[in-house]
Amino acid sequence: MAEIQVQKLLDIRDSVYGFSNLIEKDLRNDLKEIIKKTPKEKFIQYSGLKYGLESNSKKLDKKLFKSDPIKKIVSIFENRNILEVIGNLLFQSNTDIIQHLEHINILPDISKYDLIERINRSKYKLLPIKKPELNFWNLTPVFPKKDIEDFILKTNSIPFIPSFQFSRIEKGGSINPHTDVSRKIASILMYLPENQEQRDSDLGTTFWKPRNLMGNRVLANTDLVNSNIQLFDKDYEVFKSQFCSPIHTKFQDKYTLIFFRSNTSWHSFEYEQEDIGPRFSLNINFNFPEAKT
Repeated sequence: MAEIQVQKLLDIRDSVYGFSNLIEKDLRNDLKEIIKKTPKEKFIQYSGLKYGLESNSKKLDKKLFKSDPIKKIVSIFENRNILEVIGNLLFQSNTDIIQHLEHINILPDISKYDLIERINRSKYKLLPIKKPELNFWNLTPVFPKKDIEDFILKTNSIPFIPSFQFSRIEKGGSINPHTDVSRKIASILMYLPENQEQRDSDLGTTFWKPRNLMGNRVLANTDLVNSNIQLFDKDYEVFKSQFCSPIHTKFQDKYTLIFFRSNTSWHSFEYEQEDIGPRFSLNINFNFPEAKT
């Protein structure tokens, strides 16, 4: 594998970074073939013409999960060197993960400023929770709150559970602006274009930046309970006309994209141009573990 490089692709309030040489061309092609050969009825249909198949879904074929391309993806995002880079990017970026800890009452008796400083001094600021007998990539685990707190204090790291989603969006499909669930830490996007026409198209993710001269007056989604709700109708029109402007990105495969969840990390997608075939991607999600008392 060539040397992995990181570049800031969008220098906005919620920056977007690109990894080059992270996913080899052959692996991208293998992933594309997996998605293309997976029958549409195996996917879950979301709003409109958006289809997704999660790694923790019962509809995901077990043989597919154990296939070599998926094993390679798992190994890449469990690699400590990659996790070190992503953790450092998290601390350079806009993120509301500490607010999420407060929201779910994790470590309520510890100063959050002290906790941030402890994590900042750590080599690995993000680490997956693991159990030898379980593969959390294809599970939806819930942990005792104390186990999560003990993990944070022992490792001085923010714990996460990884998952992936095969995504297929067809002409007319869309995802309105949203900021993601509050336990989302990072979104990693691998676009899988089929030809140069798709690479040159604006079928990448749409990111939203505060309008010029708006300063800090940006629409913030501070309702952590409903943080994943999309903007529609009047709310969407006000959002576009008064608060944020869209940045339409190319559906390229030179970079693997990563951005971090915050209360202003608005992003969306709309397949409004001419039909140039289904939009395939593999999305990796790092989520804070779900807790129970």
